[in-house]
Amino acid sequence: MPRKKPTRTLSGVSVIAVMAPAFECPGECVYCFRGQDAAQSYTGKEPAARRAITHEYDPYSITRSRIEQLEANGHPTDKLEVIVMGGTFNAFERGFQKNFIMKILEACNLETSSDLQEAQLKNEKAKHRVIGLTFETRPDWAKVSELEWFLELGATRIEFGVQSVFDDVLTKVKRGHDVATTVKATQVAKDLGYKVGYHLMPGLPGSTPDRDMDMFRIVFNDSRFKPDMVKIYPTLVIPGSELEQWVKDGSYQPLTTREAVHLLAQAKTTIPPWARVMRVQRDVPVPEVAAGLDKGNLRQLVWQEMDARGTECECIRCREVRDETGLRMKLIERRYESSGAEEVFLSYESRKANKLAGFLRLRLLKQSPHPVLREETAVVREIRVFGPEATIGEPGVWQHRGIGKKMMARAEQMACEAGYLRLAVIAGVGVRGYFRKLGYDLETPYMVKKLHTT
Repeated sequence: MPRKKPTRTLSGVSVIAVMAPAFECPGECVYCFRGQDAAQSYTGKEPAARRAITHEYDPYSITRSRIEQLEANGHPTDKLEVIVMGGTFNAFERGFQKNFIMKILEACNLETSSDLQEAQLKNEKAKHRVIGLTFETRPDWAKVSELEWFLELGATRIEFGVQSVFDDVLTKVKRGHDVATTVKATQVAKDLGYKVGYHLMPGLPGSTPDRDMDMFRIVFNDSRFKPDMVKIYPTLVIPGSELEQWVKDGSYQPLTTREAVHLLAQAKTTIPPWARVMRVQRDVPVPEVAAGLDKGNLRQLVWQEMDARGTECECIRCREVRDETGLRMKLIERRYESSGAEEVFLSYESRKANKLAGFLRLRLLKQSPHPVLREETAVVREIRVFGPEATIGEPGVWQHRGIGKKMMARAEQMACEAGYLRLAVIAGVGVRGYFRKLGYDLETPYMVKKLHTT
């Protein structure tokens, strides 16, 4: 069956966004808002929000609906990347969090379970396997205990609402935490093996386009930060927010579409090849915006601006191989310091075509708060092979052709050469079986292999 909207799975996985219900957010940010029946910071008109409202925020129904929609459009659904949206998820009571994730897994497993652990075990061989699970939270809600709790739920990626790396801006918008908190949360998350994403908001009160450019340079060059991926959300003024009153009284003026395009076209030239720009705009419908961007296709406008300037973005997303064939790929190794440890970014690339078929993130840990990672253990924080999503067990254009195994073998060799005795992988519950075939055993929540030293 031909795939409708084929770009949905050209990155190698199917993404399932499940929105948590409205709750009393711990923050008081001036730009924040909430639509009727919507989660914090959502109008209720976004696609994920509309789906959640339709299904009365039932995680089982939301997940089943999205899987069935993908299947109806001809997409494979055996490898799912789940993201729980709606703000600071760990502000919910823990029993709610556990049940929420169990219901998502039950929707993937097509059967009920007595508890979360049983649902996770079943998902290892389920029809729809969760190969990644993402939570959004605030840096000041990312203490060690909270991030270790997320590990119990099966999380593999954390997205922090960083917004700015300037304390005066954070204070002005009543964010409720400082930059030092972001720095600490980032290191803890990486030392636990998580993939780390930042949400950044250019155009906030107290900032300027020049300061926003400095923010991007700092984020990707200052070793205290260096997230693996970013979602860039130019500040929007939404009716009902405190920021709307600031616009009315003349004390704040948001970025225009033109200003945002110029800024992001310049910012994207600063993104290193080991980072991914996931989004450049919120999914808020333009009619819901009181002031700020008046176009919903900002990424396209930024690409057009970069074409006119003759510049390119080197981020992962812009270099994915997608469905191109016939390219010769070579293993490339990049090293950089990040949050108190050395990171190795392994990738299979065609330098000639500037395309990326897969990558792996190896962290050569100096310390970790988790006992499994304390004993001379390095950790693979992410491994990804791109191209059209291939069904498990069947060769695809780029997937299931040995690229992942080769990168894992090289990571094991590098960890061994660096003096580590073990290599751990933070793996979604649905991909544990893959690592077992490579000689890894489950030491909850990680897959771990003893390295053969010579």
